[in-house]
Amino acid sequence: MAIITVVGASGVAVQVTVDGGTSQRFAEAYQSSVLSSYKGGNLTGLTLTPGSNDVPSSVAGTVQGIVTVGGAYSVTGSMSNIVVGSLDTASSSGTPLNAQVTVNAAGNTATNLSILNGNAGSSTFAFDTASGQYIATAGSSTADGSKTSGEWNYVTGYSTANVLELGSGTNYVVSEGQDTISGLSGTDTVTLLGASSMATLGYGAVVVDLGSTNAITVGDQSTVFGGNGSQVSYGSGAGTIVGSLSDTISAAGNLQVVHGTSNDIAASGALTFLNGTGTTTISAGQATIFGAAGLNAIVSTSSDTALVVAGGGAETINGASASQALHVFAGTGNDTIIGGSAANTLVGGTGNATLVGGSGASNLFAITDGVAGGNYTIENFGSAAGNVMALYGYGLQNSSGLQNVLDNATVSGGNTTIALNDGSKITFVGVTDLNPSNFNLS
Repeated sequence: MAIITVVGASGVAVQVTVDGGTSQRFAEAYQSSVLSSYKGGNLTGLTLTPGSNDVPSSVAGTVQGIVTVGGAYSVTGSMSNIVVGSLDTASSSGTPLNAQVTVNAAGNTATNLSILNGNAGSSTFAFDTASGQYIATAGSSTADGSKTSGEWNYVTGYSTANVLELGSGTNYVVSEGQDTISGLSGTDTVTLLGASSMATLGYGAVVVDLGSTNAITVGDQSTVFGGNGSQVSYGSGAGTIVGSLSDTISAAGNLQVVHGTSNDIAASGALTFLNGTGTTTISAGQATIFGAAGLNAIVSTSSDTALVVAGGGAETINGASASQALHVFAGTGNDTIIGGSAANTLVGGTGNATLVGGSGASNLFAITDGVAGGNYTIENFGSAAGNVMALYGYGLQNSSGLQNVLDNATVSGGNTTIALNDGSKITFVGVTDLNPSNFNLS
């Protein structure tokens, strides 16, 4: 924990307790600005007393109010700065202010207000100045800026617990502590550096979650970056989350998830999932999924199909619990694709693949000459009537080509393996009686 010394009334030094690297940098910037105004003769410091404090209209330049003892304060007139700390005297040097402080600056007429709160106790602030900055460097505080309409910057220190109520303008928040942040009417950008904070924001919000186990609720057209074990909720409309790790994500509307790892995702509308990896649960009305190496996706859709395209590296797409159809294209790695109870389309890629059809409706298994060449294992081929293996581009519909392939098939251990001229081998598990009607050729 550090101490920042800020010039106060008549040049008396005021000590501000600081806990957190980011809040310390902002406090030092405040300190430098105030010192510059003081040296330039443009700073008037007023020691505030509990009760009413009015700035006379005759006071020119920058006016800074100093709070050094606990109590309830109200401010009227034009005051540009408020600093809460302890006086640096011989008897109290190094002793931080640790008290209950309430400051009502709703009557402040300045066009811009800066608040530096270094009280190690509990503080409450209310203000409606259009623009400004609020820096809480220690203790716990409530900052009610809900009636502000301009641009406000909020910074909170490490190991602090703050309540921030944002206004209707443009707000920027950097939170190092465990904070509760509310802003439903403004344009809000929030960076969370700590853990277990709660942010409830409205339309078009941007949240950078560099901490962990945070609870984030945002409105339509909002974007969340990062997160580790956080809970992220989107309202109706559309939203985006990028780079999340082990988050629980829900959306009442459409959602785009980019570069996520090991998340639990539920979207009532359409989900677009791009380059995700890790063990991931995906539930959506409709889903379009582009996987990456290491993806182990458990997929279900409630109202429409899921389109899944695997990338490089080994991936598993498990749609066993899906009631809607899956259209899955394996990639270049060793992939495992498991269909659900609907009529699925499972397509092998250039790597090896295990394709498992559901036991309900008929499934289409397929490979295409030119984008095949691997070893393919087809499971549950005989479990649903009408299952078909499609061989595209091989020319097997000509000159008894398919029959020749079947005549050269290998039956072993209750399985049948056929070989194609591009090096592809297809093993049908539990099937010993393949015939031309099991295939679709073009």
